[in-house]
Amino acid sequence: MENLKYIRKNNNLTLKQLSEKLDIAESTLSMYENGKREPDFQTLNKLADFFGVTIDFLLDRNNLNTNKIPTNKSNTITLIARNGGKTEYEVPEENMELIQQMLDKLSKK
Repeated sequence: MENLKYIRKNNNLTLKQLSEKLDIAESTLSMYENGKREPDFQTLNKLADFFGVTIDFLLDRNNLNTNKIPTNKSNTITLIARNGGKTEYEVPEENMELIQQMLDKLSKK
């Protein structure tokens, strides 16, 4: 659940802070983030409600990786806000390479 880690960090929360707010063991949250354990449906709902995102987002089922540009014909880029909301942008073909280079640089930081 890479998106859980992403959204937690983008909300400036440590594992300890999130575990205290949601009454979930810190070690359990860590295992969720590292893919060593899957949360049950009730816990997924609790996490999704807390961050204001969908369960699909938490389970990384939306292809919402901002470090990769989709290779579809419409040249759509999806950006994720800190609250988990998403915005899609249509980008002219001639700008796609430049945007990909910028995203590659950001992902290396």
